[in-house]
Amino acid sequence: MTAVRPPAPARAALAAAGALLAAGCVDGFLGDRDLLPAPVKDLAKSDLDFALDAHLAATREGLERLMRLLYRLNPGQLARRPGATADERVALLLPARRYAELEFGELGGKRDNDALLLAFDPAFPGDRVFALMTGLVGQMRIAYGDQDEFFAPDRLDAANLRNLAANLEIVRRSLTARAGADGAPLLRHRAEPAADGDADDARSLLDQAAGQQRVLARVVDGWRARAERRAVQTMGAVILLPIP
Repeated sequence: MTAVRPPAPARAALAAAGALLAAGCVDGFLGDRDLLPAPVKDLAKSDLDFALDAHLAATREGLERLMRLLYRLNPGQLARRPGATADERVALLLPARRYAELEFGELGGKRDNDALLLAFDPAFPGDRVFALMTGLVGQMRIAYGDQDEFFAPDRLDAANLRNLAANLEIVRRSLTARAGADGAPLLRHRAEPAADGDADDARSLLDQAAGQQRVLARVVDGWRARAERRAVQTMGAVILLPIP
């Protein structure tokens, strides 16, 4: 029977990885994975790494949907930046802005919690949607270790993921609880009565995102517990010396 060989790109990636292993430099090289070709980087990824990538992508997609929905429901907020479009505003925050890049003069450089508080401050004259989303995107960056791709969950803290989930739920409640001097909500969260065919409700998007973070926090906790058990088992293992 003829042996099945991987396709040419895969063979090239395996050969490159083999060369790095033979040279004894993989560990050092993986310290800066941006230097690795994409096929070789993928060889270093576990199933958990791919799952983390998927969670981050889903969270980012959910925040983008939320931002676009809030702009559709609150066009007056976008109008506070003359000539601005929703696409331009989204591009300022997503898809891959580092935490350090989330400082904007219109928000006084405020990020994460401070930006969220600004969004619900009745005296704030700026774009509340942008302030809200700057806060949430900043918290997402912190919760995911300011990474765009994962090769190990070492830099993830389950507590940060749970804090992000809790803050998403607080924002959900604030959308209905926080009102201006006229008694109207500071930000509309749903169409009335969804006559435009848009079935999305900002609160449901926030619920989904919060749930994703809680699930991922449990995954990270489980990974760490298994890693700690393996470390203890390894330390306690009896090493038998060969008998001549």
